[in-house]
Amino acid sequence: MDYGLNNTRLAKTLGEEYLKIMPLKTALVPGARELLEYLSEKYKLHIISNGFNEVQFPKLERCHIEHYFEWVITSEDAGYHKPDPRVFGHSLSKANAKKEESIMVGDDFEKDVEGAKKFGMDQIYFNPENKPRKFKATYEVQSLRDMLTIF
Repeated sequence: MDYGLNNTRLAKTLGEEYLKIMPLKTALVPGARELLEYLSEKYKLHIISNGFNEVQFPKLERCHIEHYFEWVITSEDAGYHKPDPRVFGHSLSKANAKKEESIMVGDDFEKDVEGAKKFGMDQIYFNPENKPRKFKATYEVQSLRDMLTIF
């Protein structure tokens, strides 16, 4: 949205404040810790994030969930942003994983689900608000507990 502002100093200040505040937001979706515990005992878990390194890593640590993930791949490291299929290829390569044996779980239909579909990977769309979508994901769940029936 364009508010008609052209203030470089304000933009810089807002960006700096964002980087300070975002790692402090540590509320997890209900059932997240239990799902991660269950999945990590059976699968290798990884994160693909469009977020910045200085936000993602402190946030995972403050939430005490970083130990569940083998790799955290940010677009900053990969050089690509979701939904670009190359970020999925880069991530699987780094994780030494095959797309036929992997699944993308995400709450952003365009970035997570469409990106994974373009890459040829199955997807789980976490859609607690039952938002409309362009096409059907491989799986769709309204709660994290619903994912247990998939895995």
